[in-house]
Amino acid sequence: MPRTGHHWRYLVPRLTARHTVVVPDLRGLGDSDHPADGYDSATMSDDIAALMAFLGHDSYGVMGEGWGW
Repeated sequence: MPRTGHHWRYLVPRLTARHTVVVPDLRGLGDSDHPADGYDSATMSDDIAALMAFLGHDSYGVMGEGWGW
C-alpha cells in the first residue's frame, strides 16, 4: 500500500540534519488532490520532477517503498 507523508514522520528528523527533505503526498493519497487524469507512476514521477524544479533543485535523490503485493 502506498504511504503518505505521515508514514515518514519518524525518519525525517533523522535525515534533516544532513539533507534537505521533501515529503509530498503523491496524488490521490493523504490530503492531496484527487485529479481525474490518473494515479499512474509515470504521472506521479512527473509531479515530483515538477515539484523539485519549482523548489529550485536541479538534482536530487528519491527514496520510497515498493508497492508490491
